[in-house]
Amino acid sequence: MSQVKVSQPTRFIFSGTVRHIQAGFILDRQARGLAKGTVNYYLDELTRFSDFLDSQGVIAIEEISPDVLRRYLLFLGATRNRGGVHAGYRAVRAMLVWYEDEFEPDGWKNPIRKVKAPSPKDDPLPGVSLEDIFKMVDACNGSNAGRDWGILLALVDTGARARLCMATIALLKLRMQN
Repeated sequence: MSQVKVSQPTRFIFSGTVRHIQAGFILDRQARGLAKGTVNYYLDELTRFSDFLDSQGVIAIEEISPDVLRRYLLFLGATRNRGGVHAGYRAVRAMLVWYEDEFEPDGWKNPIRKVKAPSPKDDPLPGVSLEDIFKMVDACNGSNAGRDWGILLALVDTGARARLCMATIALLKLRMQN
């Protein structure tokens, strides 16, 4: 009988591999209608995790141990702040808990239950100073002044996501320079 050499990408589709579980988890998140950004977060974090597992020779989900998970957190900590390490942990935890609930594997104990979550960053980002807000409000002029003023104050008053606020603030600062 001749042996068939299986290429690297092909082995990932075999049932029970971490990448197979990852693909099922991502499909579940998409089917649940999660936001594209959330799905991309899971995909990015879990691809990084799967790449790490490949480097450790871990292929099957059953080979993931608490020790492997702790080494992964240390690996992340070499290039990320505490909040980034916590984000990686949350994605891996979500996938492992999903796998446990979805497949109810006999005799498998979820290793994430033995690994405590790393503490997230405890220093909140500084807010925009009142002086800067007044400067931006003063920069709202011209034919769209009312609209710009309303958008700016709505963002400040509602505490909208930082990404949205930062983009608006950057645009208003550009207008201030002109």
